[in-house]
Amino acid sequence: MTKFNVEHASLHTAGASIETAQPTVHAAYVGLDVHKETVAIAVAEPGRQEPCYEGEIANTPKRVERKIQQLSERYGGGLLQFVYEAGPCGYGLYRQLLASGHDVQVVAPSRIPKAPGERIKTDRRDAIKLARLARSGDLTPVWVPDTEQEAMRDLTRARDDMKAQERKARQQLNAFVLRHGHHWPKGRTRWTQTHCSGQVVADTFIKLLPRFSRSPSARGSQGSSGAGSCCTPSRYKSRRRASLTGGSSTAAPPAIRSLESRRSAP
Repeated sequence: MTKFNVEHASLHTAGASIETAQPTVHAAYVGLDVHKETVAIAVAEPGRQEPCYEGEIANTPKRVERKIQQLSERYGGGLLQFVYEAGPCGYGLYRQLLASGHDVQVVAPSRIPKAPGERIKTDRRDAIKLARLARSGDLTPVWVPDTEQEAMRDLTRARDDMKAQERKARQQLNAFVLRHGHHWPKGRTRWTQTHCSGQVVADTFIKLLPRFSRSPSARGSQGSSGAGSCCTPSRYKSRRRASLTGGSSTAAPPAIRSLESRRSAP
Protein backbone atom coordinates (compact mmCIF):
# COMPACT_ATOMS: atom_id res chain seq x y z
CA MET A 1 0.00 0.00 0.00
CA THR A 2 1.39 3.41 -1.03
CA LYS A 3 1.98 5.82 1.86
CA PHE A 4 0.12 9.12 1.50
CA ASN A 5 2.22 12.23 2.04
CA VAL A 6 0.08 15.32 2.68
CA GLU A 7 3.00 17.71 2.18
CA HIS A 8 3.25 16.77 -1.52
CA ALA A 9 -0.43 16.20 -2.19
CA SER A 10 -2.13 17.84 -5.14
CA LEU A 11 -5.63 17.87 -6.54
CA HIS A 12 -5.83 17.28 -10.30
CA THR A 13 -8.99 18.29 -12.15
CA ALA A 14 -9.93 18.55 -15.77
CA GLY A 15 -9.14 22.23 -15.87
CA ALA A 16 -6.42 22.84 -13.31
CA SER A 17 -4.09 21.39 -10.74
CA ILE A 18 -4.43 22.81 -7.21
CA GLU A 19 -1.48 22.42 -4.89
CA THR A 20 -2.08 22.38 -1.11
CA ALA A 21 -0.70 25.35 0.82
CA GLN A 22 2.42 24.66 2.82
CA PRO A 23 2.31 25.90 6.43
CA THR A 24 5.08 28.28 7.43
CA VAL A 25 7.46 26.72 9.91
CA HIS A 26 8.81 29.08 12.56
CA ALA A 27 11.84 28.48 14.71
CA ALA A 28 9.99 29.83 17.77
CA TYR A 29 6.80 31.62 18.74
CA VAL A 30 7.23 34.73 20.86
CA GLY A 31 4.33 36.08 22.93
CA LEU A 32 4.53 39.73 23.97
CA ASP A 33 2.41 41.39 26.65
CA VAL A 34 2.90 45.04 25.75
CA HIS A 35 2.45 47.91 28.18
CA LYS A 36 3.36 51.58 28.15
CA GLU A 37 6.74 51.09 29.85
CA THR A 38 7.43 47.34 29.78
CA VAL A 39 7.09 44.30 27.51
CA ALA A 40 6.73 40.81 29.01
CA ILE A 41 8.18 38.09 26.76
CA ALA A 42 7.54 34.34 26.55
CA VAL A 43 8.91 31.90 23.95
CA ALA A 44 7.31 28.65 22.79
CA GLU A 45 9.39 26.26 20.70
CA PRO A 46 7.82 23.88 18.18
CA GLY A 47 6.47 20.81 19.92
CA ARG A 48 4.39 20.28 23.04
CA GLN A 49 6.73 21.59 25.73
CA GLU A 50 5.59 24.44 27.97
CA PRO A 51 6.55 27.98 26.82
CA CYS A 52 9.46 29.60 28.64
CA TYR A 53 9.03 33.00 30.26
CA GLU A 54 11.88 35.37 29.36
CA GLY A 55 11.04 38.21 31.74
CA GLU A 56 10.35 41.88 31.06
CA ILE A 57 12.23 44.52 29.11
CA ALA A 58 11.74 48.25 28.73
CA ASN A 59 9.37 49.23 25.94
CA THR A 60 11.93 51.18 23.94
CA PRO A 61 13.12 50.54 20.36
CA LYS A 62 16.69 49.98 21.53
CA ARG A 63 15.83 47.30 24.10
CA VAL A 64 13.40 45.61 21.70
CA GLU A 65 16.03 45.51 18.97
CA ARG A 66 18.54 43.95 21.35
CA LYS A 67 16.04 41.26 22.36
CA ILE A 68 15.28 40.47 18.73
CA GLN A 69 18.98 39.95 18.06
CA GLN A 70 19.33 37.68 21.08
CA LEU A 71 16.41 35.48 20.04
CA SER A 72 17.58 35.40 16.43
CA GLU A 73 21.06 34.24 17.47
CA ARG A 74 19.61 31.64 19.84
CA TYR A 75 17.60 30.00 17.05
CA GLY A 76 20.26 30.24 14.38
CA GLY A 77 18.74 33.10 12.44
CA GLY A 78 15.49 31.21 11.87
CA LEU A 79 12.17 32.83 11.20
CA LEU A 80 10.38 33.88 14.40
CA GLN A 81 6.68 34.51 14.96
CA PHE A 82 5.92 37.47 17.23
CA VAL A 83 2.41 38.06 18.52
CA TYR A 84 0.85 40.64 20.84
CA GLU A 85 -2.58 42.04 21.63
CA ALA A 86 -3.95 45.14 19.97
CA GLY A 87 -4.05 47.99 22.47
CA PRO A 88 -3.45 51.69 23.07
CA CYS A 89 0.28 51.53 22.31
CA GLY A 90 -0.27 51.62 18.56
CA TYR A 91 1.61 49.80 15.83
CA GLY A 92 5.14 51.10 16.29
CA LEU A 93 6.27 47.78 17.77
CA TYR A 94 4.61 45.90 14.91
CA ARG A 95 6.52 47.88 12.30
CA GLN A 96 9.82 47.48 14.15
CA LEU A 97 9.43 43.70 14.40
CA LEU A 98 8.35 43.46 10.77
CA ALA A 99 11.36 45.49 9.65
CA SER A 100 13.66 43.01 11.40
CA GLY A 101 12.58 40.30 8.95
CA HIS A 102 10.28 38.22 11.19
CA ASP A 103 6.57 37.48 11.12
CA VAL A 104 4.31 39.56 13.38
CA GLN A 105 0.65 39.24 14.29
CA VAL A 106 -1.48 41.73 16.20
CA VAL A 107 -4.41 39.79 17.61
CA ALA A 108 -7.85 40.86 18.76
CA PRO A 109 -8.14 40.58 22.57
CA SER A 110 -11.85 39.74 22.33
CA ARG A 111 -11.12 36.68 20.17
CA ILE A 112 -8.42 35.10 22.30
CA PRO A 113 -9.67 31.71 23.57
CA LYS A 114 -10.36 31.76 27.28
CA ALA A 115 -10.86 28.75 29.54
CA PRO A 116 -13.90 28.73 31.86
CA GLY A 117 -13.03 30.08 35.29
CA GLU A 118 -9.83 31.77 34.10
CA ARG A 119 -9.86 35.00 36.10
CA ILE A 120 -6.26 35.65 37.15
CA LYS A 121 -4.41 37.86 34.68
CA THR A 122 -0.74 38.71 35.02
CA ASP A 123 1.87 39.83 32.52
CA ARG A 124 3.64 36.48 32.81
CA ARG A 125 0.49 34.45 32.21
CA ASP A 126 -0.62 36.61 29.30
CA ALA A 127 2.74 36.34 27.53
CA ILE A 128 2.90 32.55 28.01
CA LYS A 129 -0.68 32.17 26.81
CA LEU A 130 -0.03 34.20 23.67
CA ALA A 131 3.07 32.14 22.83
CA ARG A 132 1.18 28.87 23.34
CA LEU A 133 -1.82 29.92 21.25
CA ALA A 134 0.42 31.30 18.49
CA ARG A 135 2.11 27.91 18.24
CA SER A 136 -1.24 26.10 18.01
CA GLY A 137 -2.65 28.61 15.51
CA ASP A 138 -5.67 29.59 17.63
CA LEU A 139 -5.26 33.37 17.38
CA THR A 140 -7.18 35.75 15.12
CA PRO A 141 -5.03 38.59 13.75
CA VAL A 142 -6.41 42.04 13.04
CA TRP A 143 -5.77 44.23 10.04
CA VAL A 144 -2.86 46.62 10.61
CA PRO A 145 -2.93 49.92 8.65
CA ASP A 146 0.14 51.45 7.13
CA THR A 147 1.44 54.85 8.21
CA GLU A 148 -0.66 56.80 5.69
CA GLN A 149 -3.86 54.95 6.55
CA GLU A 150 -3.19 55.36 10.26
CA ALA A 151 -2.64 59.10 9.85
CA MET A 152 -5.94 59.46 7.98
CA ARG A 153 -7.75 57.43 10.63
CA ASP A 154 -6.29 59.57 13.42
CA LEU A 155 -7.40 62.70 11.57
CA THR A 156 -10.98 61.48 11.15
CA ARG A 157 -11.16 60.36 14.77
CA ALA A 158 -9.86 63.72 15.98
CA ARG A 159 -12.46 65.50 13.87
CA ASP A 160 -15.24 63.27 15.24
CA ASP A 161 -14.11 64.04 18.80
CA MET A 162 -14.04 67.77 18.08
CA LYS A 163 -17.51 67.74 16.49
CA ALA A 164 -18.90 65.81 19.47
CA GLN A 165 -17.49 68.40 21.89
CA GLU A 166 -18.84 71.21 19.71
CA ARG A 167 -22.31 69.62 19.69
CA LYS A 168 -22.26 69.24 23.46
CA ALA A 169 -21.16 72.87 23.95
CA ARG A 170 -23.95 74.08 21.67
CA GLN A 171 -26.55 72.13 23.61
CA GLN A 172 -25.27 73.48 26.93
CA LEU A 173 -25.25 77.05 25.62
CA ASN A 174 -28.77 76.77 24.21
CA ALA A 175 -30.01 75.31 27.50
CA PHE A 176 -28.34 78.09 29.50
CA VAL A 177 -29.84 80.87 27.39
CA LEU A 178 -33.28 79.25 27.32
CA ARG A 179 -33.18 78.71 31.08
CA HIS A 180 -33.01 82.47 31.54
CA GLY A 181 -35.84 83.26 29.13
CA HIS A 182 -33.88 83.97 25.95
CA HIS A 183 -33.61 82.05 22.71
CA TRP A 184 -32.56 82.52 19.12
CA PRO A 185 -35.42 83.95 17.00
CA LYS A 186 -37.57 81.41 15.20
CA GLY A 187 -37.01 81.22 11.47
CA ARG A 188 -33.36 82.27 11.65
CA THR A 189 -30.56 79.78 11.13
CA ARG A 190 -28.56 78.91 14.21
CA TRP A 191 -24.78 78.72 14.47
CA THR A 192 -24.07 80.93 11.51
CA GLN A 193 -21.22 83.45 11.53
CA THR A 194 -23.46 86.02 13.23
CA HIS A 195 -24.69 83.55 15.79
CA CYS A 196 -21.20 82.26 16.59
CA SER A 197 -19.64 85.74 16.84
CA GLY A 198 -20.43 85.87 20.54
CA GLN A 199 -22.82 88.81 20.36
CA VAL A 200 -25.82 86.69 21.38
CA VAL A 201 -23.99 85.30 24.39
CA ALA A 202 -22.65 88.72 25.35
CA ASP A 203 -26.11 90.31 25.16
CA THR A 204 -27.56 87.51 27.26
CA PHE A 205 -24.94 87.94 29.99
CA ILE A 206 -25.46 91.70 30.03
CA LYS A 207 -29.19 91.18 30.51
CA LEU A 208 -28.58 88.64 33.27
CA LEU A 209 -26.01 90.66 35.22
CA PRO A 210 -28.64 92.39 37.42
CA ARG A 211 -29.87 88.96 38.51
CA PHE A 212 -26.35 87.88 39.48
CA SER A 213 -25.73 90.94 41.65
CA ARG A 214 -28.65 91.24 44.09
CA SER A 215 -26.67 91.53 47.32
CA PRO A 216 -26.76 94.88 49.21
CA SER A 217 -23.06 95.52 48.61
CA ALA A 218 -23.43 94.88 44.87
CA ARG A 219 -26.43 97.22 44.57
CA GLY A 220 -24.60 99.92 46.51
CA SER A 221 -21.55 99.73 44.29
CA GLN A 222 -23.75 99.78 41.19
CA GLY A 223 -25.47 102.96 42.32
CA SER A 224 -22.20 104.74 43.05
CA SER A 225 -20.33 103.68 39.93
CA GLY A 226 -23.06 103.97 37.33
CA ALA A 227 -25.05 101.52 35.29
CA GLY A 228 -22.54 101.26 32.48
CA SER A 229 -19.70 100.00 34.67
CA CYS A 230 -21.65 96.98 35.95
CA CYS A 231 -20.93 95.07 32.77
CA THR A 232 -17.14 94.95 33.10
CA PRO A 233 -15.70 91.46 33.74
CA SER A 234 -13.83 92.47 36.91
CA ARG A 235 -16.92 94.03 38.52
CA TYR A 236 -19.03 91.06 37.49
CA LYS A 237 -16.62 88.63 39.16
CA SER A 238 -16.42 90.67 42.36
CA ARG A 239 -20.21 91.01 42.59
CA ARG A 240 -20.73 87.35 41.84
CA ARG A 241 -18.29 86.45 44.61
CA ALA A 242 -20.00 88.85 46.98
CA SER A 243 -23.43 87.40 46.21
CA LEU A 244 -22.17 83.88 46.94
CA THR A 245 -20.44 84.80 50.18
CA GLY A 246 -23.21 87.03 51.51
CA GLY A 247 -21.34 90.31 51.03
CA SER A 248 -17.92 89.23 52.34
CA SER A 249 -15.07 87.76 50.34
CA THR A 250 -14.06 85.44 53.18
CA ALA A 251 -17.35 84.44 54.78
CA ALA A 252 -18.94 81.11 53.91
CA PRO A 253 -22.16 81.03 51.86
CA PRO A 254 -25.43 81.02 53.86
CA ALA A 255 -26.21 77.41 52.94
CA ILE A 256 -22.85 76.23 54.28
CA ARG A 257 -23.23 78.28 57.46
CA SER A 258 -26.68 76.73 58.02
CA LEU A 259 -25.31 73.20 57.64
CA GLU A 260 -22.41 73.92 59.99
CA SER A 261 -24.77 75.30 62.65
CA ARG A 262 -26.96 72.19 62.43
CA ARG A 263 -23.96 69.88 62.70
CA SER A 264 -22.63 71.71 65.77
CA ALA A 265 -26.02 71.72 67.53
CA PRO A 266 -26.37 69.10 70.33
